Amino acid sequence: MKSFVLLMFVVFSNALFAYTWEFRTGDNLENLKVQAWKPYPAIGNPIKREYEGYIEYKSNYQSSELMNGHGLYLGLIGDADKTYVNGIQVGQTGNFPPNFSYNMDTERTYFLSKDLIKKGANEIRLVVYSKFLVNKGFSPKSFKVAPIAELDKTKYVDELKNNLSKIIIPILCLVLTVVSFPLLAPKHLWNSQLMIFLIGLSSFVLGVCRGRSGYHFLDMLDVYKTTLISSVLTIWLVTVFMTKSCKSWIRFVPSFVSAALITTVLVSNTLTEAASWGRVWFHISPLFLLFALYGNLKISGLKSLRSFGLIVLIATNLNDNLNDLRVFSTLSLLQAGLGLFISCMIIDQLLGLKRSWEKYFMKEAQLEIDAEVGKQAVQIAHDLRSPIEALKDGISRIPGVHSDEHLNLNKGLARINEICNSLLRNEQPSNTLNSITNLVSYTEDVIQEVQSLNHSKATIELNFSKEEISKDINLLFDSARFKRTLSNLINNSLEATGFKGKILVSILISRNHLKLCIEDDGVGISSHPDFIFQRGFTTKIRGNGLGLSSAKEFVESLGGKITVESLTRGTKIILFIPIEKTFENYLPDFQGGHSIVLIDDDPLVRFNWKRQGEKYAITVNAFKSFNDFLEKKRFYKLDTPIFIDSMLGSEKGELLSEELSTAGYKNVYITTGLPKKSLVSTKWITDVVGKSFESAVLSRLTTLKEL
Repeated sequence: MKSFVLLMFVVFSNALFAYTWEFRTGDNLENLKVQAWKPYPAIGNPIKREYEGYIEYKSNYQSSELMNGHGLYLGLIGDADKTYVNGIQVGQTGNFPPNFSYNMDTERTYFLSKDLIKKGANEIRLVVYSKFLVNKGFSPKSFKVAPIAELDKTKYVDELKNNLSKIIIPILCLVLTVVSFPLLAPKHLWNSQLMIFLIGLSSFVLGVCRGRSGYHFLDMLDVYKTTLISSVLTIWLVTVFMTKSCKSWIRFVPSFVSAALITTVLVSNTLTEAASWGRVWFHISPLFLLFALYGNLKISGLKSLRSFGLIVLIATNLNDNLNDLRVFSTLSLLQAGLGLFISCMIIDQLLGLKRSWEKYFMKEAQLEIDAEVGKQAVQIAHDLRSPIEALKDGISRIPGVHSDEHLNLNKGLARINEICNSLLRNEQPSNTLNSITNLVSYTEDVIQEVQSLNHSKATIELNFSKEEISKDINLLFDSARFKRTLSNLINNSLEATGFKGKILVSILISRNHLKLCIEDDGVGISSHPDFIFQRGFTTKIRGNGLGLSSAKEFVESLGGKITVESLTRGTKIILFIPIEKTFENYLPDFQGGHSIVLIDDDPLVRFNWKRQGEKYAITVNAFKSFNDFLEKKRFYKLDTPIFIDSMLGSEKGELLSEELSTAGYKNVYITTGLPKKSLVSTKWITDVVGKSFESAVLSRLTTLKEL
C-alpha cells in the first residue's frame, strides 16, 4: 500500500507542483549563452531525437521556507549534465566534449547544501549535452525537491512506475503461457501454443531491457541491442503466427527484413549506430502488424478475440511511434498491448478447444440417437413388408378399380416398399450403390410419380440442355436415397405452391459437377433461412424437420453441397454433386484391400476417419505428423492415396507434399476447410478436398464393385 501511495504521488505531483520551465539549445557552450529562451511545452518533448548538442533548462522554484537537508531528484537525463541552484553547481553526471562520457540509465539525485534553497524564488538551471537517440535531454516532469531521506523512496517509486507496465505485464503473460500449456493438452494446439510462448518470452526480455533492469547486467550498448532484437523478434513472431495461412511472399518479406535488421544491429559498434537502426525498425514495425492483421482477417475476420487483441497491439504500437515523433506525450503502452494480445490469443485457443469438444460430444450423442432410431426404423421396415404384400394382393382383387387409380395405388405401395428396402440395406455392413445411366429419364420418372401420388394440378417443368446432358452419363450413388431426396424437395415445392403453382426442375452438367435446381413460385421462405437444414427445424404444422436435413446429409456425403435462395416470389433449392472422379483410379488396391493414408495432427480427425473407414471396409493409416509417415513410407505403394492436412501445426501441408511428389507418390490430396486460393501452391497436388471423410473419400466413389 505504501508503494502504491508513493506511486500515485509521483504520477500526480506534476499537476500539484507545476513549475514554468524554459529551454534553449546551442552547438557549443558559447553559442548556447546567446540563444533566446523558449517556454518548455506542457505536453511533449520539443527536442528532436536527431538533435546533437547542448540544451539548457531553467525554472524558478518557489519555496515557502528556508530548506535544510533537502535534495533534487531529476530522473533520467540523456546524456551528460551539470546542475545549478541559484548559480551554484550542485551536481554533475558524465562529461561534456571533448572528453565526452555519459550515464543515461541512472536517475539523477543531487544533495543541496545548507540554506541553498531560500524562501521565495530560487533559480534551477541544468546544462545538458545530448548525443544519443534515447532519453533525449531532461524531462521537467521528473523534477522534485524533497528531504534527503525521501530521495531514495522517490527514486524507487519512479523506477517502479517505469517498470510497472514494462516488466510486470510481460512476467504475468509469460506465466500465463506456461500455465496454459496443460490446459491446451491436444497436441494439434501445441505448435500454436509454442508460438504464443515465444512471443511472451521475447516480450519479457523486451520489458526487462526497456524497464532498465538490464543495465544491472549489461553495458548500455548491449542493453540497447538486446532491446532492439527482442522487439524485432516479438513483432516478427506475431506476424509469422498470424500469416501462416497466407502466400509465402507475405511471410517472406517480414522475415527477410527482420533478419536483415537483426544482423545489422549485431554488427553495430556504437550506440549511435545501433540507435539509428533502432529508429528505422520502430517506424516500420506497424507495417509488420498490418501484415499480421491481413493474415488474421483471412482466417477469422474482425469478430474474433484474436482480432481484438491484434488491433489493440497495433494501436499501442502507433501510440509509441507518435510519442517518438513528438506528436504527443503519453505513457509507453506497447508492453500493455503485447500483454493483452497474448491474453486474447490464449483465451481464443481455449474457446476454440471448448467449441471443438462440444461439437465432438454433440456429434457422438447424435450418432447414438441415430443408431437407436435406425434400429427402430429397420424393425418397422421389416414389419411393414408383410402388410405391404397383403395390400398389393388385396388391391389386385378389388373389382372395378380404374386402371389409372390401380396404377397409382401400386406406385404408392412400391414407393413404401422401396423405402423399407433402403432402410434394410443401410443396416448391412456396406452400402450398395446403383448406377443412374440416364439422369433425365430418371428425373422424369420421379416427377411423374410425385404428381400422380399427390393428384397435383401444379405444372412441373424439366429443363436441360441436350448438348450438355449425355444419355450415357454414369452417376453412381445410392439411387434410392437420391430418389427420396429429389422426391422430398419436389414435394416441398408442391406444398409451397398449394399444389397448383409452377415448379421448374433444371439439370446442368458442368466440367466436374452436377447442378440440380428445384425452383417454385410458392410462398417462399418467411423466416429462418439459415436454420432450415438443421435436423428437427420445420415451419409446417405436421412437419418433422427431417426432409431438408436428410437431403443435406446425402448431398454432403457425396462431397457436394446444397443451398437455398429466397426469390422475389418463391424459393430455389440448388444441389451441387461432384462427378469428376472415378473410384478405380482414385482408390487403387493396396495389399489385397483398400488402404489410404491420412496425415493430420488433430486426434479427433484421425479418430473419425478411422471409424468411417471401417464402415466402408477402407483401412485408414493415420499419422499425426509428416515425419511419422516418412519413417513408414516404405510400406506404402506409390499409388496409395495420401491425404495431408493443409495446416500441420506451423507447417504447410501443400509444401510438405512436394517431397511426396518428388518421391514418386501419384495420389497426393490436401485436406482443408479453407478456400483453395488460400493454399501456397498446388501444382504437384492431385486435388484439394474437404476435411471430413465423407467429402474427401466417399464423394469420389463411382464404381459399384469398390464397395
